[in-house]
Amino acid sequence: MNENKKYVIIIEPKEEPYMKLWLPDYGLFELQSLLGGNIETAPTEREGLLLVVNEEGKNEKLPRNRKATGLLPHYMQRLDYIAGTAVLMKRGAEDLEPLSVLEAERILAAMK
Repeated sequence: MNENKKYVIIIEPKEEPYMKLWLPDYGLFELQSLLGGNIETAPTEREGLLLVVNEEGKNEKLPRNRKATGLLPHYMQRLDYIAGTAVLMKRGAEDLEPLSVLEAERILAAMK
């Protein structure tokens, strides 16, 4: 994998998380396409990382995503859960940002 390329981590219910190439011109449309609708972000236990999820995932009765829910802060895990696919990205200064290959590989290794 190219060191300069950027990636996101896709976390699907009942599947192993994986890296997906994120091109420089990707943005809101690609996130909405991946997640099947309007999106919202959720915090994670790891500083600077956010989960991007389908805003209506629970209302649409999407399957519970245990791996993504496990990344939520502990106080939230008792009260809430992630439904459907989640995308893990970095919190940028003004927007969401993809991960470097090294960041993505480290995160995936920690999730196993």
